Amino acid sequence: MSENEFVDLAAKSEAAREKAQQEEEARREEVVQAELAQQVEEGRCNIVPMPNVATQPFRAELYTESIPLFVSNSFRGESRAYERTLKHPQTGEPIVDRIIVGKVDRRDKERGVLKQEHQECWYKLLKLWDEQGYALETDKATMGVLKMSQYELVMALIGDDSAKAYSRASRLLADLSGIPIQRSQAYSWQGKVDRVNFTLVDGATWVAENVDEETMLPRPGGRAEVTVSFSPFVTEQFLRKRVKQLLLTPYLELSATDRENQTRGQGARGPGGRVAKGGRRSTLAPLLYAKLDHELAGKDRYHIRLETLLAELGMATYRYKSKRKEKVLPSLERLSGKPIVGEKYKLRVSLREAADRKDFILEAERSAPQMDLPGVDI
Repeated sequence: MSENEFVDLAAKSEAAREKAQQEEEARREEVVQAELAQQVEEGRCNIVPMPNVATQPFRAELYTESIPLFVSNSFRGESRAYERTLKHPQTGEPIVDRIIVGKVDRRDKERGVLKQEHQECWYKLLKLWDEQGYALETDKATMGVLKMSQYELVMALIGDDSAKAYSRASRLLADLSGIPIQRSQAYSWQGKVDRVNFTLVDGATWVAENVDEETMLPRPGGRAEVTVSFSPFVTEQFLRKRVKQLLLTPYLELSATDRENQTRGQGARGPGGRVAKGGRRSTLAPLLYAKLDHELAGKDRYHIRLETLLAELGMATYRYKSKRKEKVLPSLERLSGKPIVGEKYKLRVSLREAADRKDFILEAERSAPQMDLPGVDI
């Protein structure tokens, strides 16, 4: 066989392989489309049932976990761009992964970023949607929909029924529907870019008729309702079952103050059913919890340099490694021993000095829940 014949045969073999792969992908997509149509007809996302555990897991949309979408409440910018290089899972080729929040079009104005307060609101919305069976509505597009009284929603999101609580809930929902997000992945060796623009929430409609202006509760014959529509992109992720599991109770405990956690544990509440407030609120710990829960969902161990970690979370990276350690250590103490990945494991975290001695490395690992976990290593 001549060299030209050999090259021609190899090319035909590669073309046949690519054709077979395309046909298989088309077959799989056909099955997915049939499943999507069935879910739309049923009027709900057909999410796989989750284990019945005390800490109330719920399904979180995968895109919001696989990228550093939320940042610390201390972030000062009105937009944010973050870029990193990943490896293609099959070929090992580099992929430039880029996330832009707040200004996805150069001609547009900055609309703010998604902070930890938005993350907490987002997770609570997903839990409420879960409790209503992941209901769908189809108008111009298929969207997940959450309907309930304004009082119930504000109490679930804020834990308070004051006028300020209503205002804050309204602002958070407006942010989730108004802050644009762009996620892109550039495959440099192919000259190809996958890009999607979306928001987490499509909109929130507040309807109030014949309500008490002070309490915002409906008078006899009145109503005060709110409808939250999840964006078509987010809804599609649920329809395609691109979801993961996060435990809501540990997350909320990490974001609460010590006094709130103590009051919650005692079951005591103040006037109007409100939890007593006080102490400092942690923002880094819940951000880290969500990130580590995602990273450890498919592997036993994960590590990251503190400078890289703080940059991902939109926090000051600090010049000296000792300051980075000082910033992260209190959160690690709160994270140690928390249940992760649907209560299948417990979290163990530690710090070690990097080999170049210019930074510290955060080491996270998951262990069986029956094992006794030591405290944080430093």
